[in-house]
Amino acid sequence: MTTELLTNRRSNIKAISKILEETGHQRRQFLRHLNLRHFPDEHYPLINGVVSAGFAAEPFAGLDTEKQDERESHRAVSGEGDAIAQQVLLTELSAAYPDAEFLLEEDTSPHAKCLPKQNPEGILQGRKIVGDPIDSSTRFGGDMSQWCTAAGMLQDGHVVGGAIFAPTMNGGLLVTSHKGKGVVVVEKGGQKVLTDTTPILPREVKKSVVLLGVDTLQYPAICNFIPKVTTAVRGVYTSGSGILGLALVAAGRAQAIFQTPQRIWDIIPGICALREAGRTVLFYRRDPQTGLPTEVGLDFQAFCYDRPNRLGIIAGDIMLVGYLAQLLQEAGPLLKADESLKD
Repeated sequence: MTTELLTNRRSNIKAISKILEETGHQRRQFLRHLNLRHFPDEHYPLINGVVSAGFAAEPFAGLDTEKQDERESHRAVSGEGDAIAQQVLLTELSAAYPDAEFLLEEDTSPHAKCLPKQNPEGILQGRKIVGDPIDSSTRFGGDMSQWCTAAGMLQDGHVVGGAIFAPTMNGGLLVTSHKGKGVVVVEKGGQKVLTDTTPILPREVKKSVVLLGVDTLQYPAICNFIPKVTTAVRGVYTSGSGILGLALVAAGRAQAIFQTPQRIWDIIPGICALREAGRTVLFYRRDPQTGLPTEVGLDFQAFCYDRPNRLGIIAGDIMLVGYLAQLLQEAGPLLKADESLKD
């Protein structure tokens, strides 16, 4: 890409069109072995948009990121790559789904089809697309491999599809699913395509791998029981990208993931794949008064941006989910190291 094309892309439609033209060949090459009859026709634009966004962002990996949202901590960063990926997602998906509205991480206030993050009224009606242009901007900015682009589709409040693409993992890794059609994994530059509509059978706990999602180790109550988990299973690893962790569990590369409360675009893209793979999915929310975790459903509150609304998730083999949920219940108030209960 030329230096000129890397300038002022947030609002430059011609530049975005040029980016799509340049990444189109990469996308077609990566998806060349994907069976176009596996999913309904309406699912493929979701795949195309997510893969295009990933390839468009990749040249920016390793560049400095900048803090954007003052309401978040010093850990919340974003940069030009996030903005480009989001523009590509919006351009591709709004053209493919003219009836859809969007809930995305980066600032979308100028876009008529995007719902406000604080109060996304109507999110549970009609077709909605919830996505994260780059999950794990810190790893992206550090030019580390564990970042992804992702989007999930809802129809009348039900998650019906998703696509998660990590351009720099395994020569490119795509995990995608549509309700009733199983999970498809594309990797190794598109050379390897795994298609299986059979739910994954649970492993023995002692032969399992558990992933810890983003921010998990900020909670002392969780740190207290992690040693117990490490002795019960084969391995415990931190996933730099929460969405990518969900995808790896859905693809059978790990058997469970434990994730503390996150924003909704860090969850929705992976839900369909987890369910299609036969994984158990449990949502929980911290009680604002006691700090205790309570199991909840995917309600309207979960889509609202403010921190008390956010959901945690435990997903994977049913035995592991039950085991981790029990440890969570026994751990007491779920507070970060710098938090205290409010009167």
